[in-house]
Amino acid sequence: MKNQNSVFKDYVSSLNEEDLRAIYDRLLYRFSGDLGEVINQIDKNKDIAKFFHSAKGPDEMYDILDSIFSFVEKEYKKRFELISR
Repeated sequence: MKNQNSVFKDYVSSLNEEDLRAIYDRLLYRFSGDLGEVINQIDKNKDIAKFFHSAKGPDEMYDILDSIFSFVEKEYKKRFELISR
C-alpha cells in the first residue's frame, strides 16, 4: 500500500478545478455538512477510502482531513495564484 502522503498528493493533483475549489472551500470554512460532503466525495477514491475506513475514531478522521487539506491548500494556491498573475 502506498503511503498516506503519496496517496493524498496524487489524488489532489488529479482533481479538476471545480472539485479542487469545492473541496478547498469546504475544508477551509467547515460549515454544517461540509466535512460529510468532502468525505463522501473523497471516499470514492479506493486508496483514500482505505485510510478513512481504518480510522479508529473521529479524531483520526479529523487528522486525515487536516492532512488532505494541507495538500489541497498547496495545490489550490499553485493553480489559482499562477492564474491570477
